[in-house]
Amino acid sequence: MVKKITRIDNQKNCKDRVNVYLDDEYAFSCSLDAIVKNGLNLGKTIDQQFLDSIIEEDDYAKGKACAFRILDRGLKSEKEILTKLKEKGFGEKTCVKVIEMLKEYKYVDDDKLTDICIGQKLKTEGSNKIKALLYRKGIPEEMIKEKISGIDHEAEEEIAFNLASKKYGTLQKTETDKRKLYKKIGEYLMRKGYSYEISKRALNRIFDHSDGGE
Repeated sequence: MVKKITRIDNQKNCKDRVNVYLDDEYAFSCSLDAIVKNGLNLGKTIDQQFLDSIIEEDDYAKGKACAFRILDRGLKSEKEILTKLKEKGFGEKTCVKVIEMLKEYKYVDDDKLTDICIGQKLKTEGSNKIKALLYRKGIPEEMIKEKISGIDHEAEEEIAFNLASKKYGTLQKTETDKRKLYKKIGEYLMRKGYSYEISKRALNRIFDHSDGGE
């Protein structure tokens, strides 16, 4: 069905967007750029297929703008961007197109994001907690397994030892019972995401040292 553009009004709260009326009834809103690009003016007739293409094009432009606003707040995974776009009401087709564009131009790169997360978090957290963070971000399971398996666990243990040593220095000011200290620091390390094995080795080093060992 062919309809005629009978009215184009500027939106009050968004100067670069307009409301378009077909046959005196509100039909859709779009950017001024879309109006110019598609030659939309009063009296022009358009069919449903053309109308759908304009709406799809405009939705994609809004989706891109939304995605860049999200990325302005920090790096995000593909899944995080997709979830945010859907929460904003964008359809599946628009979401897929936006994600494809972001990936093509490397604005979204799960492999790079995973490396950055691991590099940052390893300074204060164990691999178990990092793994949980990556799962929450929607990083693919196989990628998580590959990246976590590549962590230098000797370096991870050294960080755990240093964190536990600081905790020991703080707790021993008010707690003298070695068994309670061992338990509290062990629980602390586990909360930080260190495995049982790494936590135990770090603890044994601390308590061997504190008892006059190596």
